[in-house]
Amino acid sequence: MTWLFLTRRRQASFIDESIYSETGIKAGYVKENVDKVLKAVELLIGRGAELVILACTELPLVAEYFPDKIKAKLIDPTDVLAKRIVSKSKGHR
Repeated sequence: MTWLFLTRRRQASFIDESIYSETGIKAGYVKENVDKVLKAVELLIGRGAELVILACTELPLVAEYFPDKIKAKLIDPTDVLAKRIVSKSKGHR
């Protein structure tokens, strides 16, 4: 397995700005930031990523607007954790 990351510059311009700017996801501008976050995901997939972890709670909010072929490559850690908690609470391992 190989781990791929965005450069600091690309993370700042695509992800950080999409989340934290005055017109960012935290300010309620979800649809307005779809293209920037999608570009970051496409860059990683273009470099060979088979899966992309949406490692910030705001990112799944924009991912719901991604094309299905991109959605199939995404992992939402919050969703994974929630499913695991439900499974454990039902006595499953």
